[in-house]
Amino acid sequence: MNMEIPQDRSFRKKIMLPLAVGLIGGLILFAGWLTFDALGQSIPAVQATKEVVVQARRGTFVKSVVGYGRLVPRHRRSLVSRVDGSVVEILIRPGMPVKADTPVIRLVNPRLQRNYDDAVLQLKEAQANFTKLEADLTDEKLQLENEKRLASAYLKTQQVEFEATKKLAERHIVSQIELEKKRSTLEQAALRLQLARQRLQTFKKLFRARIHAEKLRLERAERLQRLAKEDLDSLIIRAGMNGVLQTLDPGLELGSWVAQGKSIGVVADLSHWQAEVMVSATEAPEIRPGMPVELDVKGHLARGEVFRVAPQVVRNQVQVDIMVTSQLPDTGRADVEVGARIQIQKLENALILPRPSNFKPGERLTLWVRNNEQLVRRDVRVLAWSSKEIAIGSGLTESEVVVFNVPLQSIES
Repeated sequence: MNMEIPQDRSFRKKIMLPLAVGLIGGLILFAGWLTFDALGQSIPAVQATKEVVVQARRGTFVKSVVGYGRLVPRHRRSLVSRVDGSVVEILIRPGMPVKADTPVIRLVNPRLQRNYDDAVLQLKEAQANFTKLEADLTDEKLQLENEKRLASAYLKTQQVEFEATKKLAERHIVSQIELEKKRSTLEQAALRLQLARQRLQTFKKLFRARIHAEKLRLERAERLQRLAKEDLDSLIIRAGMNGVLQTLDPGLELGSWVAQGKSIGVVADLSHWQAEVMVSATEAPEIRPGMPVELDVKGHLARGEVFRVAPQVVRNQVQVDIMVTSQLPDTGRADVEVGARIQIQKLENALILPRPSNFKPGERLTLWVRNNEQLVRRDVRVLAWSSKEIAIGSGLTESEVVVFNVPLQSIES
């Protein structure tokens, strides 16, 4: 009969428990060693920060804003067709010099020619009507004036006859009846003259009104003829200003239909230039018209002056227009890229330091100044600042040395 021999499990427990505790303790010690090693490497890195020693210098402090953009002619004119028409001739190509009356494009439109011919005939008809009316009214006026003169003469005759009859009646040579007849005839003559005067006066007003109305018709016909002639002349599109034909619609060719109001090109005056540059919206509030500018035109220097700052912000940028005041280098052409350095502030004989990392505009700055191998904390007043330098107003002299990145152990000592 087989019998199982009992195993001593308490012995196994006595062996495994110390092994587990030892393994866990080893892991904890290993992790602690790694942490200590990391700390040991990071502490020297902090302490290894080197001091930066600078000496304040006297010089010219310049604060500027940098922008980038393009060069464009300051005076440009768009070539706009004033009438409809088909292109029959292209006389000038881009890059060619032009005068104000130089023909650039010639169009054709038969309808405009017919309108002009009709306007000429209407003008001639209006001129003939005006001449006829003026003659008729003048003749009628002469008749009325003649009637007035006849009525005046007749009245004088009747006055003489009445006076003679009156004297005869006083001598009883003629009867009172004859005297009354002469009186009545005299009154009729006076009324006749009064009527002639009134008719002449009324006719003068009518004369002026009818002449004025006919003159308006004549002026209207003249205006229509003039407009028709201008439309006909507009078939030749001229440059409109002295300069150079800068661009011409690339789709323009012989036979192309040009609609009224369409822009077909640009003429530019290359004697005056400006730069249109974009600057950061955070720096734009410091820019003012009249500030001097240095322009980099493909590696060549030109000078300018700010004359406009756009009021709106586009994609966090603001457009600044700069008038070129110096001779433009040979590299300057329309739409060429340029760099601009706008001078915001300039201080002569200023005390200058590199801009510290802890500097905040508008706040008083604290610096460490070396004095006989000792570091002395000093408060200074900053007059102006740029992205790289600061100008000191007070609290520091030219002979003193400033230390940046002072180690903690130096401060404690």
